[in-house]
Amino acid sequence: MDGADGELGLATASETPLTGGGVWQQFQHGRIYWSQATGAHAIKGGIGDTYVALGDAALTKLGLPTYDEVKLPDGWYQQFQNAGIYWTNDGGKVVTGDVAAKYAALGKTASTTATASSTPSAINATSAADATTKTSSNSSAANTTSAKSTAQPTTAATSSSTPIASGSVSASSSSSASTTNPAAAAPSTTQSPNAQTPSTQAPTSAIADATSTAQETTTVGAIAVWYNSLGGVNSYLGAPTSPEIPTTGGVYQVFQGGRIYWNEALGAYDVHGAVLLEYLSLNGSDGELGMPATPEVPVPGGTYQVFQNGWIYWSEPNGAHWLHGATLAEYQAIAGTNSYLGFPTSDERSAAGGTVQDFEHGKIYWNPSTGAHAVHGAVLTEFGNNGAEGGWLGYPTTDELLLAEGVVQHFQGGNVYWNASTGAHVVRGTIGDTYAANGWEWGFLGYPTSSERPVSNGGVVQDFQNGKIYWSPGNGAYAIHNAVLTEYQNTGWEWGILGFPTSEEQSLDNGIVQHFQGGLVYWSPDVGAHAIHGEILRALSANDWEWGPLGYPTTGELPGGEGVVQYFQKGNISWVAGRGAVVNVINTGGPKPAAGDEAGYIRWVAGFAQEEQRRYGVPAAVSIAQSILESGWGQSSLTAVDNNYFGIKCPAYGSPFVSGCTSYSTNEWVNGGYVTIQAGFRSYNSPADSFLDHGFFLSLGDPTNSANRYYPAFLTTNDRDFVRAIAAAGYATDPTYANKIIGFMDRYNLYQYDV
Repeated sequence: MDGADGELGLATASETPLTGGGVWQQFQHGRIYWSQATGAHAIKGGIGDTYVALGDAALTKLGLPTYDEVKLPDGWYQQFQNAGIYWTNDGGKVVTGDVAAKYAALGKTASTTATASSTPSAINATSAADATTKTSSNSSAANTTSAKSTAQPTTAATSSSTPIASGSVSASSSSSASTTNPAAAAPSTTQSPNAQTPSTQAPTSAIADATSTAQETTTVGAIAVWYNSLGGVNSYLGAPTSPEIPTTGGVYQVFQGGRIYWNEALGAYDVHGAVLLEYLSLNGSDGELGMPATPEVPVPGGTYQVFQNGWIYWSEPNGAHWLHGATLAEYQAIAGTNSYLGFPTSDERSAAGGTVQDFEHGKIYWNPSTGAHAVHGAVLTEFGNNGAEGGWLGYPTTDELLLAEGVVQHFQGGNVYWNASTGAHVVRGTIGDTYAANGWEWGFLGYPTSSERPVSNGGVVQDFQNGKIYWSPGNGAYAIHNAVLTEYQNTGWEWGILGFPTSEEQSLDNGIVQHFQGGLVYWSPDVGAHAIHGEILRALSANDWEWGPLGYPTTGELPGGEGVVQYFQKGNISWVAGRGAVVNVINTGGPKPAAGDEAGYIRWVAGFAQEEQRRYGVPAAVSIAQSILESGWGQSSLTAVDNNYFGIKCPAYGSPFVSGCTSYSTNEWVNGGYVTIQAGFRSYNSPADSFLDHGFFLSLGDPTNSANRYYPAFLTTNDRDFVRAIAAAGYATDPTYANKIIGFMDRYNLYQYDV
């Protein structure tokens, strides 16, 4: 500044104390402000006019200057504790928030070509303040000389990189900026014609030092070594603006573009730009971070700087943010800026019971009982959908864990599973316990395909790739899958006759059973899955369940007579309102008799034939005789393999008893002789199904249907005429077919089995 010969000129007033600490002094062409936290810095020209025009707001909103002004291509910029002032020919504007942060970011690249935002945010409270931001020949608030142009002269500043952006410097510096009487702390600087004659005494204060010895400020020791290694005054730091200042753990020295800190154990390193802004907002070396331990280190997309107790990361779109403690350890463990998280976009902030810090592509959560864990991607989205750490999941207890075909992340209150085809879904509570008991994602259920959703009667259900888990009050959570789930769906899910499940599947001899509020679902490989409920279920229980004489159900409930009937492997149970359930056991002779046991065969099939007669009206004697002829007493390959006892060909024509179709060679009577042809024959799951299908085939399910080709047989009054009628309708091509059937009925007195 060259003292009285410099740009500020002579002092026109003595130093004036500032409320909260610090002093200021008026000179012919500007002012100098000083505090322990900021050092001494001049304001002048259009920037000085803008500052003074703010009046009370100057100290409360901007605070004291922290750097000298810096020349930009189209104007000037000066940084204060809480904001900055940008000045061009259009006048001066206060810049705060994002605009000031942009200046800090530009400081990282040592840019000298940046321009201000098109509309800097202003904190001017009155139109008068705006009016004074444009300099003129009468401007004299901080200057008593003529107005300045865009070639506004600088004092200690050089054309260095863009200065540090605004921010709270430290607890001590913010107290310097505060005042309970701003007008007293920063009186008008307009000088009267009789301004006080400046003092010619030797400088004895920081302000005097700034005016007389600024050109003599030097660097020494380790700070000088580091400063010179950067290029000295020609570096992004510019010229020193303070002597070394003692601080916690060492000393620091202020420069136009940053600071250099020194600690005996760590050495000297500079902090500048947005990193310095973040550092000072945390109270600098007096704060939690402590002293810098490395210089700023470039990485793809930004930089980082290491401090005693944490790191500060900076990137162009996100600014500077610090990490420390367990959050920093987690970030580094997953590869830091090279990880899936990217750069931090916020500082750590308090959350319910812990902390959270945001990153470009995720978050890190910390809780004293769980530690720090990253959450990202679809898992983070699902976590947020469920209330994040304030929801039922709580804090993460692990990072993401790789699974076969997906990932899982564990939380205090549950887990989030993700699979490429299913997305991310929470599994928790008793449903989570049931999922675990059934093998998690590698069990029969696979990955979840939905989150829990409410269903009727206060229950919930969750879908999985291969099944569902239902939970209901008082019953708990149980999985349903495969054929049992299909049958459950057929009965109307939880609002149907079965209600909610009350057990898992239970293994039986040659089958399984699952219990529900309103009944059971049985499954066996021979007959499939069928539900049983109500009076029929009670009748089955009285007959020793599936291991009794009836065996497994082969159908669900069907309309029958005046009520309903349900068929089993060895019988049926019918029910009529007001009369109760009636159990009809058939095939009580056990397994099929050996070849040659004709009497055993007749007894064995009699029950099947009787049930056919009850349902479809075909005389049992006729069915038994036809089965003897068509199946060769049950020994033909068609019978042994496909349970076809009547040689009925495909297609099934809507029969509910047919399970398939198989091709066989057969002898047919054609033009007066037998010929061998290939034909498709019906297959069945059981002998009982074959007999029932025989009745269905002859009656088409309704013996009274006059459109049926075999309808005349159902009008007959005896078994022989019945046989003649079906033969006449074309049941078989053998012209002697009726006589053969009648012969079997007569020889073995099969009429006795009619019901």
